[in-house]
Amino acid sequence: MLVAFCGLALIGLTVGGDLTALGLGLAIAGAFSWAVGNVLLKRVGRVPMLSLIVWLSVVPLLSALLVSALDPQSPSIFVAVSAASWSSLAAVIYLGALAGVLAYALWGYLLARYPAASVVPFALLAPCVGILSSAVIFGEIFTPIRYAGMALILAGMVISSIA
Repeated sequence: MLVAFCGLALIGLTVGGDLTALGLGLAIAGAFSWAVGNVLLKRVGRVPMLSLIVWLSVVPLLSALLVSALDPQSPSIFVAVSAASWSSLAAVIYLGALAGVLAYALWGYLLARYPAASVVPFALLAPCVGILSSAVIFGEIFTPIRYAGMALILAGMVISSIA
């Protein structure tokens, strides 16, 4: 895990330009929140994960719709959806259905059936997949330091999964 943390620290050194300190801080806060969620999900045990994740997904959806409705600056959900591009709608469906619901249900299934120490190191793939997807889909170009950080994260994942 120390090797992976060094990789994350290398990525953190690239703050500036396309990575702000606030963005990095929010990503780390999100990772902490996800870690707490993993602990709680592990305690739930063997329950139908897809049903659990679907119900858990209703809470943030309703709260986001409420905040959006209360914001006088934002357009109504109907105006926003009708004005959205097909790629934006596809991204919402992908993030909401596949990445949000199915991936978390699969993750919960694995956590319920296997020791956390054998499952959790694979969470280190998330930042690497995000960075590489951004490079492939949006053509973003990153510094060698960021790629070295990803390599260290992957090395840490491999070391912790075989150790």
